Amino acid sequence: MYNFKFTLEDKDYIEFNKFYLFKHSKRGKRDVLTVRICAFVIFASASVFFLNRNLVLFALFLAGAVVVALLSKWFYAKQIEKQIAKIKKEGKLPYGQKVELSFREADFYHVSEQGESTVPYNALEAVVCGDDGSVYLFNSAMSAVIVPARAFENPQQAQEFMDFVNR
Repeated sequence: MYNFKFTLEDKDYIEFNKFYLFKHSKRGKRDVLTVRICAFVIFASASVFFLNRNLVLFALFLAGAVVVALLSKWFYAKQIEKQIAKIKKEGKLPYGQKVELSFREADFYHVSEQGESTVPYNALEAVVCGDDGSVYLFNSAMSAVIVPARAFENPQQAQEFMDFVNR
């Protein structure tokens, strides 16, 4: 069985939200792609307006189209960080910082400042590994228990843990 005791940090929650938006959520991925495409089309269309009038403005708007398309993901990530900083400043953390997890044969027990719960493994919607090596146990479409990468000794232990939960 697995037992973890750790402190969640802002960066863990930020990484989870970025993973959710950019990789896990179909709607999030679609929305980000839509914004990237729309911004590119708007800037590219504006550049065409200047094609016969002013080549410098044409080049600037075309370059702007490329920059906006490339930096929109970075912009979303910064917005996530700002939103979490704002929530933290208001004293309303959406996650418990001190976390204890006990994984048993059929379920796991989760304890934090926000309360405690027992979750059967078959109630989990997904168990995925984030880009940073953290493991996310999705108990609903938008909510997950975060096990940060630092809770594991190495990536192999994280994979063994995921195999245990997914069995």
